[in-house]
Amino acid sequence: MRGPALRVSVVRLSVVRLSVVRLSVVRLSVVRLSVVLGAIVLVAGCSPGAVTVATPTADPRADAVCAALQAALPATVLTGDRRTTDPVSTRTAAWGDDPTVTLTCGVTAPARASSSAELVQINDSVSWLPVPVDGGGFDLYPYDRSVWVRVHVPATDRNALDAATQLTPAVALTVPSN
Repeated sequence: MRGPALRVSVVRLSVVRLSVVRLSVVRLSVVRLSVVLGAIVLVAGCSPGAVTVATPTADPRADAVCAALQAALPATVLTGDRRTTDPVSTRTAAWGDDPTVTLTCGVTAPARASSSAELVQINDSVSWLPVPVDGGGFDLYPYDRSVWVRVHVPATDRNALDAATQLTPAVALTVPSN
């Protein structure tokens, strides 16, 4: 009789050990979840907020062009990472911290847009119209395109045309020329 009783004791001991192991796994999972949630909150708290960019009320025909441009835009412009805009729109984009480079698609033509305007051609594919802004910086417009796009580069020690150079491939690919 001692043999079977001993076996029962061993089985009971194994069940108790299994329960302790399961409890440890549950505690470990809760700890991991807490660490992951804490990291998400920390990252969200340190990330800059959305950049407010006015959304133009442009011709609805610009919607498809602006959506295509939005999808082709680079992740970085002038060493600044892409940021969300407020309101979220396929017509706006932003990069970097203060000062922030912004893009607005579907704007009206600038007052200086004329056949005699001084243009800067980049990569033999897009001509840009640089317009100085009061207080410093430039608004850059890809010239002779089916939809007007404004890229605002605030006053910094960087060359505003570097932003145009980085955005030229996306504009050339998605915004048809006239």
